[in-house]
Amino acid sequence: MFKDSPAANIQEANIRCREMASAEWRRVVPILEVAAGLGEVDHSTVKDLCVCVARIDQAERDLSERGLMVTAERGTVKNGAATIAAQYRS
Repeated sequence: MFKDSPAANIQEANIRCREMASAEWRRVVPILEVAAGLGEVDHSTVKDLCVCVARIDQAERDLSERGLMVTAERGTVKNGAATIAAQYRS
C-alpha cells in the first residue's frame, strides 16, 4: 500500500502511514474477533479500514501543516487534503 520512495518527505509519510495502519489493525482485530466473530473473509474489509485511518491521518497532518487554504498556480485554493479526508470519511 505505502511503497518506499526516494524522496525523504514522502518516505517519512509512508512510514508513518504503515505504522498508523498497523496500529489500527492491532487495535481493532482482537476486538472484532471476539465481538463479531471476525473471520478470514473479513480481513480485506478491516485492511481497507486500517488504510483509510492511516490516510485520513496523513491528510489531517497536511491540513495542520499547510492549512485549509494553500497557494497554488491559480492563487489561493482549498487544500486538496480536505477533500481527500472527507471522501475517506464517507
